[in-house]
Amino acid sequence: MQTVVVGVVNVIFTFVAIGTVDRAGRRFLLLAGSAIQVVALAGVGWMFWQDIGGWPLLAFLLLFIAAFAMALRLLEEALGGLMADWQQMLTILAVLSMAVGNI
Repeated sequence: MQTVVVGVVNVIFTFVAIGTVDRAGRRFLLLAGSAIQVVALAGVGWMFWQDIGGWPLLAFLLLFIAAFAMALRLLEEALGGLMADWQQMLTILAVLSMAVGNI
């Protein structure tokens, strides 16, 4: 059931992003979506720390997925042709975030 909910949220918010990108702008969607992702992942981390699961945890994960669909998925679609230019930077960021997150 949760997998279906995750997929539906992803599709809905991808279309919301496509519909609002002209009014809100890519920069706003990227900044707002990234900030929401930070809050959502902090909530997920806190819930794991407090040993809370179930629907509240799923709500934070859905918030992250909605923000991802609105911000970074749109960025990937817009800059897909320039992937060679920014793929190395994102790889370095991913490795650093895993290293720092495990300290």
